[in-house]
Amino acid sequence: MQTFSSTTRFTPLAAQHALTMELGTCDRVSWDLTAWRSIVRDQLLQYTTNPDIPASTFNANKTVLQGIEAGASVNLLRDIMPPGAGDKITLSGVWNLNDFRFKDDPQYHSNRIAGVPVNVLRASLGYSRPNGFHIATSVDWVPAGAWADDANTLRVPGYTLLGVQAGWDFRNGVSVYVDARNLTNKRYVSDISTVADARTASTAIFYPGEGRSIFACIRYVF
Repeated sequence: MQTFSSTTRFTPLAAQHALTMELGTCDRVSWDLTAWRSIVRDQLLQYTTNPDIPASTFNANKTVLQGIEAGASVNLLRDIMPPGAGDKITLSGVWNLNDFRFKDDPQYHSNRIAGVPVNVLRASLGYSRPNGFHIATSVDWVPAGAWADDANTLRVPGYTLLGVQAGWDFRNGVSVYVDARNLTNKRYVSDISTVADARTASTAIFYPGEGRSIFACIRYVF
């Protein structure tokens, strides 16, 4: 049963099936890499629809979901102030590649599935000391935004966000930290209620990302 507006209707859906293959390698010290691929039949996709359409969830015929998850961390400097102190400067990064497509679809051909950006990257440069103090700058980068529709006619812009995080982890389980996000107050789209074709559907489907903000928190772990 699916409910739209104030009406509940029965809409038959096929079961979703998938074949998933994962290949990868992992090194806990400095890097990890995973490649994955899923061949899906009858994938369940959801759209923002109008009241004339009795359902918002539909089966795709065939889809291919594949990607790469990669992360790396490098200690650029150790024992800085003073020598032998155990402090360090670390550069780390994460890259997610998401290639989600229809496969030989009669309507969407090999278009990308809406709602998921292809590349999402995050880099961080941080300084930490053995006494629990740490501070880091971060960059979140989406070079090109996701498609808003499966017809691939409307795409949201990419964006870059800058942040700073600092804190102190005490030995008794208490942590205090400050997290400053989106320092440049960048306007960006953080989420999409996808549609089938933006040329014919309402495009009031975008959610704004959070503006410049600062969070101060205390955490206790026991």
